[in-house]
Amino acid sequence: MVNAKSSGPPSQVRARQIKPHDRDAVAALLHKGFGLRRTLAFWHRVLDRLEKHRAPEGMPQFGYLLESDSRAVGAILAIFSVPCTGADPDAVRCSLSSWYVEPAFRSYASLLASQALKHRDATYLNISPAANTVPTLGALGYARYSDGAFVA
Repeated sequence: MVNAKSSGPPSQVRARQIKPHDRDAVAALLHKGFGLRRTLAFWHRVLDRLEKHRAPEGMPQFGYLLESDSRAVGAILAIFSVPCTGADPDAVRCSLSSWYVEPAFRSYASLLASQALKHRDATYLNISPAANTVPTLGALGYARYSDGAFVA
């Protein structure tokens, strides 16, 4: 069976690390995904901050990109660090944030998530998940740490 409405060969979709030359495309994509809540200038400032942040050796500077035919269609920001605290001062932590995948490519979102969560020696955090993402985070292995407010 063939879909006669198909417009040519399927696009190539891949996940990879965000590179400095991807910054404008990632900012535009996240602005599109987060709409009125965040301006394009906000996303440029976020990426400027990530560029200045020193990620641990072997970890991505910005996060991961999902692309189709060389066009950004999804992104997740990853802030890797070594806080030098606790029982294991060399432990790597990663805060994942700002996940967005264009609707036509949502079936590839798991590819993006698998790239972001592939560093087995890191502890992953999501300190402010959107309510609609909590079930997905549970499926990815996240466990709730707290119900309510945490003040430090």
